[in-house]
Amino acid sequence: MLYWLDESNNKFSGDLQISVFDNMFSVQFLLLENNFFSGNIEDAWKNKRSLIALDISNNMISGKIPTWIGSLDGLQYVQMSRNRFAGELPIQSLLPFSTYNVGCLSKSISW
Repeated sequence: MLYWLDESNNKFSGDLQISVFDNMFSVQFLLLENNFFSGNIEDAWKNKRSLIALDISNNMISGKIPTWIGSLDGLQYVQMSRNRFAGELPIQSLLPFSTYNVGCLSKSISW
């Protein structure tokens, strides 16, 4: 079983589609920072209940930060800085992370 996937710093590009990770039911640590991924965070990501850590920082991901992000019960670390998110910050969806490590959203959100 694959628990840790670190594809950081590889210059990967294209839409960040969850279908790429469909067969990785058990992945707990998904590190994709410092690439050139683009597109939106799909709603299908909310089914990845095994995730403990998600780092998608320093990419070109756009759209809104999904409101369901806080519903991933096991998620303890989120890093989404340096992307191209737009819209309002879904504060209510980030409240479950108040006692965990929530990555900075600096240089990531435009209004």
